[in-house]
Amino acid sequence: QMAVSLPKSSVEFSDPNYWKKFFSIHRSPFEWYGDYASLGYVLEKYLKPADDILQIGCGNSRLASELYDVGYRRILSIDTNAAVINEQTARNRERASLKFQVKSATETGLDEESQNVVLDKGTLDALLPPGDEGAVQLVKSMFDEVTRVLASAGRYIIVTLAQEHIVRAWIGHFLPTNQFILRIHKIDTSASGFPMPVFVLVATKMKMRMPMAMPMEFCRPGQDKPVRLSDAEGVLESINSEQYLSRFVHHCAKPLSAEASIVLSSADGNPRYKLYVVDDPAVDPPKTYSVFIVPIGRDGDWLFATEKGRRSLRLQCQMDRLAIVTLYRESVYESLEEIKDELTAFTIRLNPVKDAKGVPKPYNFCSLGEHDVKKTVATGESEMNGRWSVEDVVIREKEYRRLVFLSSQNLVQSEAAFRETKKKGKKAISFDTLACEHHEVMLLSFALLEDCPLVRPDTVPLRVAVLGLGGGLLAGFLLKNLAKARVTGVELDPAVVKIATDHFSFPSSDPRMDVRVMDALDYLKEIAEGDESSKQDVIMVDLASSMSAEGLSCPPPVFLEETALKAMRGALAEGGILALNLVTRDEDVSKAAKEKVGRHFATLAVVSSEEDVNEVLIAARSEAKTPFDSAKLMASLDRSRPWITRCAENIDKLALV
Repeated sequence: QMAVSLPKSSVEFSDPNYWKKFFSIHRSPFEWYGDYASLGYVLEKYLKPADDILQIGCGNSRLASELYDVGYRRILSIDTNAAVINEQTARNRERASLKFQVKSATETGLDEESQNVVLDKGTLDALLPPGDEGAVQLVKSMFDEVTRVLASAGRYIIVTLAQEHIVRAWIGHFLPTNQFILRIHKIDTSASGFPMPVFVLVATKMKMRMPMAMPMEFCRPGQDKPVRLSDAEGVLESINSEQYLSRFVHHCAKPLSAEASIVLSSADGNPRYKLYVVDDPAVDPPKTYSVFIVPIGRDGDWLFATEKGRRSLRLQCQMDRLAIVTLYRESVYESLEEIKDELTAFTIRLNPVKDAKGVPKPYNFCSLGEHDVKKTVATGESEMNGRWSVEDVVIREKEYRRLVFLSSQNLVQSEAAFRETKKKGKKAISFDTLACEHHEVMLLSFALLEDCPLVRPDTVPLRVAVLGLGGGLLAGFLLKNLAKARVTGVELDPAVVKIATDHFSFPSSDPRMDVRVMDALDYLKEIAEGDESSKQDVIMVDLASSMSAEGLSCPPPVFLEETALKAMRGALAEGGILALNLVTRDEDVSKAAKEKVGRHFATLAVVSSEEDVNEVLIAARSEAKTPFDSAKLMASLDRSRPWITRCAENIDKLALV
């Protein structure tokens, strides 16, 4: 019977005949918009125990009874339906000061300015169907009557579903008077077994008309400060956003068979967070829940940028439900705590893990431990790579600078650490350490050289080519820490070379640095076909691209084709070493890449970085497997250099395959 009596449309909801039928079926109180437990925290902001309160269109709601029970005594409730007024009177015999009368909200018979509060729970919604001109005049009469009976500083409080025509009618009547301050509250409530996006509209009456328009404010759940809005469109946009959020929460009430996502915007309408909900559909109800915050710049990683990756992340986190949050580069985030505070009001609504009373249990925010606070240093656009940004970031309390190409899935191209300078408060790019872990792994290629620079970094002559310059950090590091090295940086995009020089202190004019602005494939072919003096001792391939159809992020697929691999081998001097950064989450793609490289290089080692994103393939140009005595090498390393000590920690990973 309950299911039959629920309204099937907003038009039926606004039909008085519907309500007569509804109340004839539901003799017991029915709180369509939520009870005092749901509404009380907002109502208490505007009600005082000594207030004279008029409730219009009370129906069989228990709201007046609940207000009485928490200390409000001077309440008159009116309705045009005599049956419900009789029921209310009988039900509230023990609440002597409560009054119930058969009256119309358009003609209350009350004295002018006699009421401190007029309370409307669903009456406006019921009286104003969309497109009914007769109802518009009726509602105008009700608004005029409310204005007449309200005392100075009195509040007209409307509990509503806030359909667009309702909100426009409310704003259109009260805002032009310049005598009412308008405020909207979103309420988190549920009734009748399903969530309802309910709002409270508050119009506060001033003593007199003001010479300027009065403000309009919007209050979101869980936020202390209201947001100031300038016009009706801004109000409607805020309401629509909250209604969409409520529908999303309702959609996530049960375990999801496929992930769901939503964009959360700031008060000014700009996107601030994108949130994905990933469930184990086999667990109902879910028993574990957590929120994972993805650091800025990592949202292009396979783990966060693909549905398959996000499912993998949920499994790694061992959660039945995982909410994954990515941040927008255009927004400013002061701290991780600020992010948690902003997200809590929404993520708590997605928490499926509740106690016996239905209260959500505590849950954790987790991340990679490296949320960053960002300051943009420079931006621009490259003809080849699109928009770019140079940013100073704080990661795990350390300061870094990084280059990001925004059009390539926010792919971080280069990252540099800062060092303190002698001048207090000044910082400079450091070439003493490498900020990217896969760059450190690439240094293990030196361990396979016959004349190892890890043993004699100041005296070993070395020719190194870095394919893919980025911010120039790897090339600059090699130049500084290997005194006899000559480094060639190969970069297709001339804009990148300028960015590296201008913003990353890249030593492009150093006589030992040779910058080649050209296609890396053309460079390899040129060197491979040249004489022995042009061949390289080490070639480091650190070429990135957006995710390809082949499932590769690094290198672009063309660099794993037979022609390219043959050119790489040909560009190496006898006994030379290739270090290639490989990024893919597809095991079959990874296996195929290693097999291709292995067909051209007899000696091949694969080292995974701790970031669990990159694999570095280290291969030697030799006709047979190059012998590698790790114990002998470890005994002879120059441990006075911190970067070599760091290499020593990784050498045991250098297992030949």
